[in-house]
Amino acid sequence: MSRLLSASLVPWRIIRRFDLYFESIFFGFELFVLCQKGKGTRICEVCANGLYTYHKLFDRYSLQKCRYCGSEKILPEIRACENESHTEKKQPPFLAKILDWLQRHRIRQIEQLDTPEKSLLDIRSARGKIPAHFKRLGWRALAAVLSAESKVAAEKAGADVVETDLMQLSNSERYGVITLHHVIEHVSNLQQALNQLDRLLLPGGYLILEYPNGSSLLKRLLGWRWFGYDPPFHRLQINPQFLADYLGMMNYRLLRESHFSMDYSLFIFAQSWVNVFLPFQRDAMYKLLRARKMDLVEKVSSLLSLPLFLGLAVIFLVYQPLVSLFRCGCVVRQLFKKAYIGERLAKTGSEASDASRH
Repeated sequence: MSRLLSASLVPWRIIRRFDLYFESIFFGFELFVLCQKGKGTRICEVCANGLYTYHKLFDRYSLQKCRYCGSEKILPEIRACENESHTEKKQPPFLAKILDWLQRHRIRQIEQLDTPEKSLLDIRSARGKIPAHFKRLGWRALAAVLSAESKVAAEKAGADVVETDLMQLSNSERYGVITLHHVIEHVSNLQQALNQLDRLLLPGGYLILEYPNGSSLLKRLLGWRWFGYDPPFHRLQINPQFLADYLGMMNYRLLRESHFSMDYSLFIFAQSWVNVFLPFQRDAMYKLLRARKMDLVEKVSSLLSLPLFLGLAVIFLVYQPLVSLFRCGCVVRQLFKKAYIGERLAKTGSEASDASRH
């Protein structure tokens, strides 16, 4: 039944062309939700306290929401999309050059950190530029990628590369800095991923997370038209406050949080509003830039998006400072420092034991 509902039985593409919200009252959606309900755990992966319950349905995707922290999880359509969600996306050469130039801001921030050891691990590294830079500075730097194409690109940049998933990385080596730029919204189990990162990070080391803000003002205004959902590639919509609380219980201190990303904030803002102004498409410009498969309507919509993007860029100059002030931007970037508490406790216990013997 679930396969029928996700394939030929329901004319999803026709329904979507009429209105993105029509499916919320479509008569067959309850059956689809019941078929999806048994997939995965119901415990929230962000706060570890609440339970996921059905929130809404859109274009064959069931959106589950934690009633405790507000984080959301997208259950993908029945077709095998696991490989898609874990495939690193293609980019035109001109876009790759722009993104490489924007990486300099991230590199400068890492260079300012007082790390316990000059070592870095970049998870799902974007073409290996960050680890390659720090390797040239004499650091022990490693890029972890998921595809052979990404491995070739990172090696070409001069980085040391390993082709593996986060959960498969060896715990024999630990790092002073671990970076995950737009990665945690993709992971299959967030709590297991955070535990793995804790095993890989040295005490006193820094964990840098950047991801779409599940508490974004634009997300609350536009709902499913918000670009940050990006189904089925983005699995989680994360509440940054509760993620910081969860890491705090793991002895991580949040040093800095910002709500601006040079290579994502403007695009998320503009593409979200284009999804409103051109309701017969979704993320057409992004699909064009990422060389994803597009139909004729989406190709035309991507061309119509260009003048809208230019106009929205002006509005963004006013919008971004305001949402940064109120901590509700489209993207959140968090810098955590791992405490030395384990080593301190062990040292204190050893000193107490020595004192008792004397």
